[in-house]
Amino acid sequence: MVEPAVVELFRQQGLDVNEVHSRMRLGHGRERIEIDLLVVDGDTAVAVECKTRLTVEDVVRQGENVSLILAQRDVIFSLVYKNENMP
Repeated sequence: MVEPAVVELFRQQGLDVNEVHSRMRLGHGRERIEIDLLVVDGDTAVAVECKTRLTVEDVVRQGENVSLILAQRDVIFSLVYKNENMP
């Protein structure tokens, strides 16, 4: 539903989107996050949070999620690589 519009928006901004991964879940222990869309262009990845209504708490939580995403970036990219190379 949102994915085509997001892909088009990024392409208009010059990102050559070649992969989109939906609802990625990662983490361990109490540090778990879900990435609604992970838009990939070669070595560039953009994590997209989709909301119908945005609150201040959502923005704060997304900021915290960015830290977790950066801490888990090797895991994310290995999952992306694994998915694209599966038969």
